[in-house]
Amino acid sequence: MKTFKDRLRAGIEVEERVLKLIKVKYPCSTRIEGQFPDYDIWVPELHKSVEVKLDSKSIETNNVCIKCLDLSRTKADWWVIYNIKRYMWSTPELLKQCIKINKIDQSVINGNRVYLIPMHILEGYLILI
Repeated sequence: MKTFKDRLRAGIEVEERVLKLIKVKYPCSTRIEGQFPDYDIWVPELHKSVEVKLDSKSIETNNVCIKCLDLSRTKADWWVIYNIKRYMWSTPELLKQCIKINKIDQSVINGNRVYLIPMHILEGYLILI
């Protein structure tokens, strides 16, 4: 069982990888450190923000797990969901459309209300970057 510190360290590593990808085109981009719930990366050249999510279990389950609270509260312009094999880019609006149009019900996992979106459905709501 991974500890909170293990999950935090893994999340920061993924944020750093996404930041590195973004910096190729937007070198002023920066990762927001510390406890800042609005987003993880700021891209000043575009005046846009990025939320990064790590979902390594989606490889096994073929479902992407998104916390309902995170999606409802996000202030990020883009979301990047990393599942160990690929970076999946979308927007909060597209994710909400996916949930609504496909009638994705909420589930509870480890005490958190989540949406479990089948990967084959999510594919139609990703942005090609």
